[in-house]
Amino acid sequence: KYVHPDKARKVVRVKPQAEVIERRVGDSGVLRFKVVDSVRKFQDQHWDRVAAVFTQGPTWQFKDWRWKDTATIFDNCRGVHVYFDDQKLEPHIRDWNVVKFTLKKQSRHQDAVEVHKIWMELERFLNTKKPELVVAARVKSGLK
Repeated sequence: KYVHPDKARKVVRVKPQAEVIERRVGDSGVLRFKVVDSVRKFQDQHWDRVAAVFTQGPTWQFKDWRWKDTATIFDNCRGVHVYFDDQKLEPHIRDWNVVKFTLKKQSRHQDAVEVHKIWMELERFLNTKKPELVVAARVKSGLK
């Protein structure tokens, strides 16, 4: 359900550092995704498990990343950029290896379709580029 940012700010006073989302991925079982606000506290073993990054566009967003250039970042994890249909897409984002999803301000009821597309893209990326994460989840859930 969409909540306007101004309303959300009034409800939630402190931004959480991390959230866990569980999602059924194909017949692989349930995968747990830890969504973090910052990678500052990442240790070496965390970097291999990075599945995706939602980028707003500015390169300072990646200043604490292990990988120092955007080409390497988006080779190691799925880059996702979500923007409204009335926003101009920045030229550098157009050049990045990220999938772009447009939300229509006048058709917010269609957001769920875009969310579904994001999940499908993430599943495709994981099965193609990081199948070990999907296999590990299958073993944990007993689906071998």
